[in-house]
Amino acid sequence: MDPAEVNFIQTGGQVENLTALLNGKVDAAAMLVTRRALLRTHAPVLERFMRAMAEAVNIRFKDKELTYKVLGKYLHINDRKILDAAYDEEIKIMEPRMEFKLDSIQAIVDETAKADPRVKRIKPQDLVDRSLLDKLQIDGFFDKLGIAK
Repeated sequence: MDPAEVNFIQTGGQVENLTALLNGKVDAAAMLVTRRALLRTHAPVLERFMRAMAEAVNIRFKDKELTYKVLGKYLHINDRKILDAAYDEEIKIMEPRMEFKLDSIQAIVDETAKADPRVKRIKPQDLVDRSLLDKLQIDGFFDKLGIAK
């Protein structure tokens, strides 16, 4: 995907991102969510993206100092206490193998339903397409990175 073909817009938080996706206003969101049509038409690109994300997550688990260096550089934060607090909170919720937690998706659906009651009809499992994640697992990608099951 050529970066010139992508338009970035600020939609808000995860609730707004999901609402924009459901209404077809955006094709993808930073919450690692996309529409099925984009998945069908750009599967190879999205698979490479998933591989890069998995490698980045793996680095976050295995190299705390590099993670701090990158965060410090891009967020302009050098305060070790702030970096420790952010890292400690984030690492607790990260999935080393990028697994989907349906209860987490349900929480987003529940929160979104407060703003748009139509969302109450949505089941988390209907929002998940595991095809790319399954392909990475079948290919042994996570094993090659040394990520335990």
